[in-house]
Amino acid sequence: RPQGFAALARQLANAYTRIGDIQGNPYVPNLGDAAGAKASYQRAIALYEGIEGRDRTTDTRIGLAYTCWRLGSLYWSNGDADGARRYYSRALAIYDRLGPLNGQVRHDAAAVVYALGQVGNATTNADDAGAEYLEIRGDPGATIPDGTYLLQIEGDGKGTVGVGDVLGRKLLLDQESS
Repeated sequence: RPQGFAALARQLANAYTRIGDIQGNPYVPNLGDAAGAKASYQRAIALYEGIEGRDRTTDTRIGLAYTCWRLGSLYWSNGDADGARRYYSRALAIYDRLGPLNGQVRHDAAAVVYALGQVGNATTNADDAGAEYLEIRGDPGATIPDGTYLLQIEGDGKGTVGVGDVLGRKLLLDQESS
């Protein structure tokens, strides 16, 4: 294959992802073509997978993770929790391997964690729903380990609310709320 093949394939995969977004990304205005969006996302994933072994650039892995996230969202919006969980989990695994590269990657990884929690919350009974969420408790000012993503920490039934500052990796606890 030509030397620039991986870069061209990555650009084409990115274009398929953008086309999928236009066709049917459920979280932005779109053309309402969910079947077309699914096909475009799957084509993008196939292209990323085809070059991933030879082209281990960060851009390729970010593109694959992002497209898996988008396909998971499409499955979720169409009521397919298993499909959503499969692609959200795949996206999160890729983001976890990438680590905290930049704010956008951390944001996207946190959004995938949130989406997985939503799927888990909707598909389990109330007693098991808490297992889908990561909850961190600790002393105010305690350092949170690298690689921990915090999007939101739900109340614990007693009204205690925690807020995670990912950039500063500090855990801040509010007082009891009513």
